[in-house]
Amino acid sequence: MSRSFIRHAPNLAPMSRSFIRHAPQLVHQSQLVKSRRCRIPKSANSKIEDDGAMSRRGCHHPNLPAPASPLDNDDILQGLVSNPLFPRRFRSYHRTPPLLGVYSGTDFVPTQDPPDQIPTARFSLDLPGDELSNGWSRYRVSCCRGGFVLYFDANEFLVFHPMSGDRHRVPIPMKDKWGVFPVTAAVVPLGADSSSANDQCLFRIVTLFSDISHGIIAFASVYSSDTGLWENSTGALSTEPRSSGNMILRRNTLVGNAIYWMFDRPGILQFDLDKQNLGVIEMSQNVDAVGTLMCQIIPTEGCQLGIAILAERSIQFWERKANDSRAVRWMLRKTVCLDNLLPSNRLPISLVGFAEESKVFFILTDGGVFMVHLDTMQSRKVLEVSEMSHIFLYSSF
Repeated sequence: MSRSFIRHAPNLAPMSRSFIRHAPQLVHQSQLVKSRRCRIPKSANSKIEDDGAMSRRGCHHPNLPAPASPLDNDDILQGLVSNPLFPRRFRSYHRTPPLLGVYSGTDFVPTQDPPDQIPTARFSLDLPGDELSNGWSRYRVSCCRGGFVLYFDANEFLVFHPMSGDRHRVPIPMKDKWGVFPVTAAVVPLGADSSSANDQCLFRIVTLFSDISHGIIAFASVYSSDTGLWENSTGALSTEPRSSGNMILRRNTLVGNAIYWMFDRPGILQFDLDKQNLGVIEMSQNVDAVGTLMCQIIPTEGCQLGIAILAERSIQFWERKANDSRAVRWMLRKTVCLDNLLPSNRLPISLVGFAEESKVFFILTDGGVFMVHLDTMQSRKVLEVSEMSHIFLYSSF
């Protein structure tokens, strides 16, 4: 692909080469140059007749003579990719977005190799006047999902979409109510399967609040960018007198249509996006009490609730499943040894991140953070730090 394509596509910035590299069937140049009939007007608002037509034009091209000049190829690619229907078709075809990098603090660290590596400055939040007196940003990252990055401070949420550059500020509700404060929050994209281009920028913010004046550890409230309103959910978690701790981990996992947080009672907080209800899933005695920092909530192959536990130099995979008598319990499915994935002289400390889309784990050791692909049994170091509780992984097309 020529660089002039990027120059002629202002509506696509910021764009990495990986975006096109991961679309071999939709925009591969060697196929497109064979067809004059698939040429599309330059206008980003040009219409494609229907999904079938887009599939035929974008995926299967008849063997026709090549265009007369390289510029024609760029025009074809520009028209195809800048069409409002292209992102939905692209996501539907490839399903799994690539892991582009991680957010450590508020800094973006790319994880791909050149030439697909994303420039750090392009994905880092840069807002004039957002720094504290010590030079640190007043925002903290709370979640990454569906191409969105959710920041928050004492007064507002800021939803950042690095691929488009869009920023949405959402005031935090109840911030002036004594004893009520936000504990953690998750962003969930809306309209991922919609045919409307506008739906690609819609999202929900699921926020867990604590109300110490009424002894409530957590209750949920949901903001929708579609309506611009906050709605309180049903269900609340109250303080237990004998509880040794009430810490809720900031990172969360989307499994099916529910969001889950680790909770150190021990247990798991579940927010059902359909029922708008907050509940608690107790941990079974079959799962060793190793501490929340050693655990990561994951979806299983059947999109059921699972948990990965770091046990010395191995990862245990547990699944919550009903048996023949319909009793739900945790079952150990497999154990993966890390001896061939981590240096022998490095001690695993905790699980600090998990990519929902690509099933990649990030493991903190005494010698840095390692990115571990269990599907390919490969790993490499991505951060040099030796102390942290979590990082947030950014995946997007």
